[in-house]
Amino acid sequence: MRVLKKPFKLYKMDKQKNIWLLNFEHDLALASGKPFYIPPKVASAMNEDLSPLPFWLTGNPRVLTKQLTNQLAIAEDTAELMQQLGIKGELCPCRDFIPTGSETYNVWGWDPQSAQQLRKFGFEYPEELGHIKTWSHRGKTIHFLQEFATNNLFPKHLLPRKATKLVEIEGWTQSERLVLKAPLSGSGRGIWWAINGYDFNVQRWSNRAISTQGSVICEPIWNKTGDFAMEFRCSDGKVLFAGYSHFMADNAGVYRCNLLESDEAIGALLAQKVGGDTLKKVRELWAGLLAQTIAPHYNGIVGIDMLTGIVEGKELLNPCVEINLRMTMGMAARLVYDQWIAPGSAGEYRTIHFKQDGELKIHATEQRKQHPVELVDGKISKGYVLLTAETEQTHYGVEIEVWKKQHSFNP
Repeated sequence: MRVLKKPFKLYKMDKQKNIWLLNFEHDLALASGKPFYIPPKVASAMNEDLSPLPFWLTGNPRVLTKQLTNQLAIAEDTAELMQQLGIKGELCPCRDFIPTGSETYNVWGWDPQSAQQLRKFGFEYPEELGHIKTWSHRGKTIHFLQEFATNNLFPKHLLPRKATKLVEIEGWTQSERLVLKAPLSGSGRGIWWAINGYDFNVQRWSNRAISTQGSVICEPIWNKTGDFAMEFRCSDGKVLFAGYSHFMADNAGVYRCNLLESDEAIGALLAQKVGGDTLKKVRELWAGLLAQTIAPHYNGIVGIDMLTGIVEGKELLNPCVEINLRMTMGMAARLVYDQWIAPGSAGEYRTIHFKQDGELKIHATEQRKQHPVELVDGKISKGYVLLTAETEQTHYGVEIEVWKKQHSFNP
């Protein structure tokens, strides 16, 4: 990488209007409903370690942090790359932030806690937080899938069911293999796989979910062949398609990485799997359903997780595995690709975690040496970049690896 004559520095933006607050505990805070919800230490650590991520998502943001420092803890090579790409940003401790009244506020997801955090700066979230909680409820997947079934876009016999009593779960799990989901929980979290009937663990997990959230969503387990999503933007009652996401989750359903690929390529892959006409109908039906239900009282990203799987010998699309009224890693990957990856290149966008101090820094340093960055026309055509903070104390990160030729998607 070319060595810059001027070192990278934080850009002080006195007139900065693009304010970001990361709150990866959003799903938990939404379930709590408490404005003074205290997030677990894991979420707080992610918020700090991943604080530079918005620099890669939106133009020149100021990111509010709880740490009492505004030093940008990123690698020198990454700082040079950001300067070459024209990426600017600032980390600002919350206690040092003085609003002017003209800011635009962005969060990972709106909930009573994030709204309360920004209320002290004079910002009031204009929409109904209860509306977000209502449509983030996993029970709404049943509502939407019924619409798709009515339009012959989903098999009726695979519709999820909502259980409010243990006896219902006992009966269903004795006759079929099900994945059980708590109504409100983090993406890939709050899930229990009932593959061995109604045993003690299923009973205990289900009892807790019903006691705390009132129900359990019970879904048939698909013979999955791929994880996908459709991303939409809701703005002033209108719905705009924002792109496709192709991602991978582990066997427990926890998110691991996204494919960095053009929107057209992912759409073509989906069309190859389930048929172009089917994909078009699903996308159009989603736009109409969101316009009727969510968009009238919500401005922001709606990420709809989907999957493809083999059903009775045919590959079908499950168009609604989960609904997220918030920024998603899939949408973040879409923004990174569209803004910073050169045409003809592909790659992976991954979340990483290391338990011991210094391990993440060692990992990132080795990856940069093995995969140096190359630029074509001001975009990344090849190489490794850690998009987030890098210190001896950093444990969570978001990284990308870009290549010029198509690789298999195997994180």
